[in-house]
Parts: sequence; structure tokens; C-alpha cells
Amino acid sequence: MEVVTTIFSSKKLPGFQSGLEAFLGENPASISAACIGVAGPVIGGLCRFTNLPWEVSSSEIGSCLGIERVVLVNDLVAMAYSLEVLHPIDVDLLHHGYSDPLGNIGILAPGTGLGACISFNLNGTMYPMTSEGGHVDFAPVDDDQIELLRHLKKKYGRVSLERLTCGDGIVEIYTWLKDYGRYSESRTIRDTSSQPLQPSLVTRTAIEEQDPLCMDVMRMFLSILACAAGNLALTGMTTQGFYFGGGILRQIRPLIQDGEFLEAFVNTFRFRDLLSAVPIHLVLTDRAAVLGAAHFASRIAER
Repeated sequence: MEVVTTIFSSKKLPGFQSGLEAFLGENPASISAACIGVAGPVIGGLCRFTNLPWEVSSSEIGSCLGIERVVLVNDLVAMAYSLEVLHPIDVDLLHHGYSDPLGNIGILAPGTGLGACISFNLNGTMYPMTSEGGHVDFAPVDDDQIELLRHLKKKYGRVSLERLTCGDGIVEIYTWLKDYGRYSESRTIRDTSSQPLQPSLVTRTAIEEQDPLCMDVMRMFLSILACAAGNLALTGMTTQGFYFGGGILRQIRPLIQDGEFLEAFVNTFRFRDLLSAVPIHLVLTDRAAVLGAAHFASRIAER
């Protein structure tokens, strides 16, 4: 399967269709079917993006492309389809476990938001289920997280899981821990205080400088994420494997290859052994959702 990609800044586009038209202008092609992975819930062929003021429909895309076979899927569903075509070099095995070929697969992907998906196994064929599981309530598991929840409830009212397990969540945790007064702020971050704090700066300072405050931020961020993954694994019985995607984890790979991340994933009382057997993978390519959508579009074209 040949894949051609172009990256556009969503902030510079008035809408999805303008990006589609620009792409086709640069890459003219005869199209028979299309699958579009979108960051938001898809209902009746329509998606209102969660973190963008965009709306897109399969009928509008079909009119733009001049075809009838158009499917919109959530971007995590698209990522789930990519697991059938990714090369071994695109996936890092974080924990071996014992894969159950009859089990389901779970996916969490922290980035701008938090995507979640369970791919169900029916007689050996995988069927990804669309989900907005990133927007469930945040459930703290220790005293520090309880205090963080109290702080954020005063600020936002309801605190979703995504609030703390995306790029902005890293900044939220950093600000709270800094104000908590346990650590002094690193000079690297103080020198940029005139600009809004970027999560990439926090992660880089943690990895490159071993800064205590930034390390604690990432420890809490990863603990919250891994606990959420363990909950999703129990909910969906994802005994075939669990996959983490999204840009953040690729950038902090050294921080998730220790025992703390796995311990947070399996930290249940009755089902610790079950979760310990789940293989855990990190998707290394940022094109997984694109590849998955293309793979599913090829299936549609063959029908």
C-alpha cells in the first residue's frame, strides 16, 4: 500500500474540506473510496471535532470527491485498523506478557487530547469500537492525586481524565506541583516565564536535566495514564494486548521503560495477575491513524 501524506496546520485552515481540497490539488488521484479519521465522535456520518471548531460529514466529503463510498471513523478507530498493517519497527514492546489470540485489544493515545478505543475480537476478526473514553471522570488513586482533583474541581467543576492526560494536563500538573511548594523551579523554565509554558519543555527538562519538579510532574502524569489504561484493559478484557499511541509518549520513551509505569498499570488487588499478563506496546509512528484509515478505505473499495 502506497501512502502519500501532507501535513497542514489545523490553526491555519478554516475547515477540514479546505485541507482536503489543498491535498488533492497537490496530489491529484482517481479515488473510489475514502475513510477519514477524525478527532471526535461520529454520529450518523457527522463529526463535530472535540478540540477544533470544525464540522465534517461523509456526504459533504463524498460530494467533494465525487464518490459514494465515504466512511468517517474516530481517529482511535483508525489507529486500531493500523495494527493490522504496521511494521515491527513501528511498534516497541514495553512488556512481553502472554498474548491471548482470542482476546480484545485496548488503545490509549495522549496528545492534544486523550483518545481511547477497544477493538473486540469476534471469531478472530477485530472490530474497533468508537469511544470517547478520554472524557470519563478522573479517578485519583493516592493522596496527591486527591489533592490535585480538589484543586481542579475548584477551577473547572468537573474534571475529566483527558484534563490531566494530554499536553495541557502536563502543564496543569506542573503548575499545581510548583504552587504546592515542594520544589523550586528550574532555571530552564524560569528563563521562559514570559511565554506560556509548553508541555514539551517540561518533558525535555525532565529527561535531559533530571529536574526534580519536572520528574515529579511526569511521574504523576504517567501514573494517571497507566492507571486509566489498566481500567480500560479490565473494562474491555484486552488480553490480546494494549497499545499506547499519541505524540507525548514517543517523546518521553525513556520515562516509561521502568517498573513504575507497569506497576501503575497492574495496580489492582484481585486482577493483578490478569493485567500482568497483558502485553503492552508503544506505537512509534505518527502515521498510524493515517495508515489505518487508508487500510480500511482499501477494504471499502474492494466491496
